[in-house]
Amino acid sequence: MKKILLSVAIFSVAMAIAAQENNYNYLFKENQENPLKKEWYVGLTSKHMQVNSNTMPGIEAGVMLNDAFLVGIYGMGTSGNFTFQNYNGFNHIMYGEGGLLAGYVANPDQMLHFGGTIKLGYLSLIAHEDEIRVFDDFEPTAEDDGVVYHPEIFSEINVVRFLKVR
Repeated sequence: MKKILLSVAIFSVAMAIAAQENNYNYLFKENQENPLKKEWYVGLTSKHMQVNSNTMPGIEAGVMLNDAFLVGIYGMGTSGNFTFQNYNGFNHIMYGEGGLLAGYVANPDQMLHFGGTIKLGYLSLIAHEDEIRVFDDFEPTAEDDGVVYHPEIFSEINVVRFLKVR
């Protein structure tokens, strides 16, 4: 009796799993599986600045729709102070930005493929005569805010299923 109950339970679970398939029928496309494929996307970025050879590390995160369209957010900032000389002496500057991004990837199933993104964000720049420490409370000698726009064209290589390199 136990073997029969166990067999019925396994059969029921198998039928329930098979019933979870996403087969949709539409007027123009028949038996299309997963009409809108969604995947999480996280990417680390690094931009090089010509001023004192400073870098801007950052992160992008969002949703990839149908392996082609990307919608998300981004943020980046200088990895430390960079200095420049103005008419009063030296200033130390820190810069950060963040905002929204949208993008498109052409032929994502090929090993080498191309795409582009558009980033629209907000920037903040602060300056001080002394070196700026990240968590110190100070009154900046100069500060500025604004809107930034970054168009980007890239190539990408599929290394493994979950890892792509730009």
